[in-house]
Amino acid sequence: MTKEDFKIESVKLDTQFSEAAIRSALSKLEALLLIERDSSSKHHKFIITSYGIMALEYHLEGEMV
Repeated sequence: MTKEDFKIESVKLDTQFSEAAIRSALSKLEALLLIERDSSSKHHKFIITSYGIMALEYHLEGEMV
């Protein structure tokens, strides 16, 4: 997803995070190695890592218990 995609989804979900909040959240996720930044194009894309997938699955399993 690109930052623009996040903004669009934010509007759809009626959360409308500021660009600074989105940037901060993405930086934190990247620091935790949950996502990676693909800067090969004009608009940076973010990809969930295998570690991020495992963390997400663990979190979702905990919510189902």
